[in-house]
Amino acid sequence: MKHDKNGRLRPKQASRDLPMKTFIENVPRAEFEQALELSPDPRFRQLFDGMTDPHLARMSFAGLCKQFSITLNDIHDLWRNHQLHKALIRMSTYTPEILEDIAIDARSKMQGCTHCNGSRVVTDTEGAVWPCPVCRGAGEVRVPGDKNARVLTYEALGLMKRGGPLVAIQQNFGLDAGLEEILGATQKLITEGDNE
Repeated sequence: MKHDKNGRLRPKQASRDLPMKTFIENVPRAEFEQALELSPDPRFRQLFDGMTDPHLARMSFAGLCKQFSITLNDIHDLWRNHQLHKALIRMSTYTPEILEDIAIDARSKMQGCTHCNGSRVVTDTEGAVWPCPVCRGAGEVRVPGDKNARVLTYEALGLMKRGGPLVAIQQNFGLDAGLEEILGATQKLITEGDNE
């Protein structure tokens, strides 16, 4: 047995390479050939030509891969990328609806006032009825939209930078200081604070 360039052991007889055989038996042949044909890598186009050449019909898939210096990892990467691109195209179809849903979630909404239970008035301890001070007699209050949905909306519109926390907490400890020194300095600060 020999190792391929990725360190995988493969049998001397390519026809006995079970992982390669399992791969080619479990992918849709026509779609896999299309992925090979569309690849910018000339080795994959050579493999495509070899798989469709009647003169090489008796050669195993693993044998063809070996002939064109293609490893199982190479094949997996090609197929995974092909499937990922296909999935991204399908996913992109739903992007307008998803963004609209996010924008709707981000919008403020009116809901019944919990202070007066929507009755618009409250009764004090002496039985006097007053307009609700929370909703000002409207019976409902404005509730801000979902915070995460708002952030996503702002990011999508370019009104806010993508990624990173809204608040960054930085801890600066001396690089040369050991844990004992840091704890000692902390204890000193606490003690000084107590004495003031």
